[in-house]
Amino acid sequence: MENTIFIDDLRNGEEEGLVAAYRLYRQPLLFFVIRYVGSRETAEDIVADVFVKAWNARDIFHRVDSLRAYLYTAAKNASLNYLRKPQPVSLEDVPADFQETGFDEDIFSGILRTELIKSILEEVDKLPQKQREVFQYTFLEDLNVEEISEKLQLSATAVYANRSRAIATLRELLMKKGVVVTLSLLQALFMR
Repeated sequence: MENTIFIDDLRNGEEEGLVAAYRLYRQPLLFFVIRYVGSRETAEDIVADVFVKAWNARDIFHRVDSLRAYLYTAAKNASLNYLRKPQPVSLEDVPADFQETGFDEDIFSGILRTELIKSILEEVDKLPQKQREVFQYTFLEDLNVEEISEKLQLSATAVYANRSRAIATLRELLMKKGVVVTLSLLQALFMR
């Protein structure tokens, strides 16, 4: 669906426009919100609320840029509002190596980060099945080689080989888009 068509559909109150916007921005917004709130479950709730707000304000969107700006701004504000509310914390929830994390990351760098992740995930979907699964378990679910071997019924060597092939293929695909990806960048983007 062409960008201008889904914006027109959204503005005209057609659900197809909302579905297209949701498919396009849900994953990047989740990564963006998780950076603030630290919980996928909370982030999913916030992102869902942001899309409801966007649907209610659909008349104001005339371009994709205005929708994207609205979504990221609303997601940031909702995340900050969530963080301002007193949250019950038990001592078990605080890690032993706790360090205070600041939220000095401005919205622009957060958007860039999530857009980069979105580009990477689009290319991950194009990988062969085993490479895609190994990549997802490694970088999205943070499993170690033994856990991946068990889940996929592969040897550790096969896991290493599929991960290496996936990273090499992603580098090649993303270089064509002008994005340079290293293993350390993948770890920085996907692992906390």
